[in-house]
Amino acid sequence: MIHLYRQRGWWIAILSLVFGFPFSFSFLNNNHPQTQTQQSCAPCRRPLSYRTSNTPLHVLEQPPETSHDNNSQQLNITPLLQLTGPSSTPPSSSPSSSSSTPSLEERTRNFLNSKTVGSWTRQDFEEAQTCIQAWANRQSRRAALMVERIIHRVVQEPTFDQYNTAGCLDMALMYTCAVQGWANSWEKGAAAQRAEEILDTMQLRYMDGDERIQPPIECFNFVLLAYARSGLPDAPQQAMRVLEKLQDWHSAGQTTVVPNQESYATVLRAFAKTGKPEAPAHVKRLLQHLEELAQKEGYNSVRPNYLCHGAYIGALMDAMDRDYITGEEAAEEAEAYLLELLASPYPEARPDAWAFAQVLSAWSKSGSLQMLDRAEALMKTFEEYHKSSDYSERTKPTTSSYNCLIACYGRSFLWDKGEKAHQILNRMKELSGSGNDTSV
Repeated sequence: MIHLYRQRGWWIAILSLVFGFPFSFSFLNNNHPQTQTQQSCAPCRRPLSYRTSNTPLHVLEQPPETSHDNNSQQLNITPLLQLTGPSSTPPSSSPSSSSSTPSLEERTRNFLNSKTVGSWTRQDFEEAQTCIQAWANRQSRRAALMVERIIHRVVQEPTFDQYNTAGCLDMALMYTCAVQGWANSWEKGAAAQRAEEILDTMQLRYMDGDERIQPPIECFNFVLLAYARSGLPDAPQQAMRVLEKLQDWHSAGQTTVVPNQESYATVLRAFAKTGKPEAPAHVKRLLQHLEELAQKEGYNSVRPNYLCHGAYIGALMDAMDRDYITGEEAAEEAEAYLLELLASPYPEARPDAWAFAQVLSAWSKSGSLQMLDRAEALMKTFEEYHKSSDYSERTKPTTSSYNCLIACYGRSFLWDKGEKAHQILNRMKELSGSGNDTSV
């Protein structure tokens, strides 16, 4: 695998050829004319051909305010709050719950404002890390800002270096949670920009010798996700730029992290969400090139898995919703692709439950005369596939799948469609009661 990723630039070069993006191929050489910086001193591992942002090294010590100007996607890197002790403004929270278990807001307020700077114990640091992870999973701008605020408070403690050096704190995890928080905030381009700034900060500190803060692959993937969700016209190109950055760092020996299949799948989803008529064709061509790399060149680590293939089905669904193709065309192509994946000799390439649900949904919206017959046959295939997969969690039929079949009955011309739909409901109850068949 290491040998594969030392073949610099093959991933970007392929995408440039497939999609015709105006990427410079100069990164295949040792010098990058568009990103040249001064050569660093010997002890420093900073890249020689990557132009970093102007983000200060202690970016998280000054949490940002995002602009509410609809015409701007920029972030103002200004202090959110100056946290100096109990007198600081507490985080806004919902009314206290009557439950004896404190809410996340209450827990956060307690350790942020109940103790003065310099009085934290190891338990307080552990509580802060737990709350950071919880806030990162919430999907809002406020949650992302709260993650940064907690980190801001953590590094203010005089005992921070002591606990960090002793390995009691996982700063890489905390910073990754900050990136995750912005990826989940749906703040469009501003969120993607902030997520990448934090990633750059982590990498710079790692290259300056802080081994504990190397960005893991999850951190890179959250930045890719932020761009995929950004809605920017050049979102796919921005995601590709982040992958190029990772490739350059790895090729230069400045990180041990390499892209995984989730990285590729996220970039493919970014292409799938461009909203352009040619998006499905673009995604499919890229998948074919990745498959060829795996089969002909021996690069097995880039073989598309079910997440990557799901991006193509998602692109077809988006094209159908935008009326670029008819519902029947989308359903026909998606089902044909799904059946092709079922026959794949590679288990990781075979579809998951989500892919089946998308194809069933396409048939339910197609208005085709063969809609019901195709949906019934596909559901039967789905159930048999789940059984042959030893009832794998990944292939488990869900409520949405059966709902799509019920919708097909509802839109059909059968005189007994009500009875047929009721039989499906009873079938769902039986499967739900079995405990191991489906998640219905």
